Amino acid sequence: TIAAAQRSSFIKDVVVLPDSERLAEIARELGASVPFLRTEAFSKDYVTLDEVLQHSLLKIESLGPVPDFAVLLEVTFPFRPVNLIDDMVRRLFEEGLDTVVAAKKENKSIWKMEGNYLKPLEGVYKDVPRKYKEPTYIALKGLCCVTRPQFLREGNLFGSRVGVCEITDPRASLEVRDKEDYHVAESIMKSADCSIVVMPGVEETVST
Repeated sequence: TIAAAQRSSFIKDVVVLPDSERLAEIARELGASVPFLRTEAFSKDYVTLDEVLQHSLLKIESLGPVPDFAVLLEVTFPFRPVNLIDDMVRRLFEEGLDTVVAAKKENKSIWKMEGNYLKPLEGVYKDVPRKYKEPTYIALKGLCCVTRPQFLREGNLFGSRVGVCEITDPRASLEVRDKEDYHVAESIMKSADCSIVVMPGVEETVST
């Protein structure tokens, strides 16, 4: 993840915000900046990403220059397509967007639980042939999300004009959150020719 950010032609400062000194040391060894550790208050599982980003950006800006844009990359996505970051940054400025997010197109019906019953997300199930169905997108913001700092300061990752960067490689949508995910990613790494960097510390993260 750090290597992907460093390869970008547009990212000047790669900042990592870990909650432990061990991960901070790893990030520094890989060439990233760690201006401070996330406090325990911003490391709880009920704290939203928007809250963490808002707090972190305001603190970063108090220590140095104000960024022109912000790129969110999460270490839990080990398979990041080459040039993804730069392509998304270009779109942000060339198309005058507020935010650009990586996303996977989903043409199948999406359902949700309401009480004890499964209900279609659209409200009413319609059997529409796939080629005529309006696609749904599953946002992969941890894979890459490029946004303007003013929204983060307000506590929002997304502005109102959101562009999508469609991800077609199924490996890129794999998120490593537990041991099973880690073993799947490890298997892909061993069996494929991947120009992917997995940050040290992922295994520790998913094994807890």
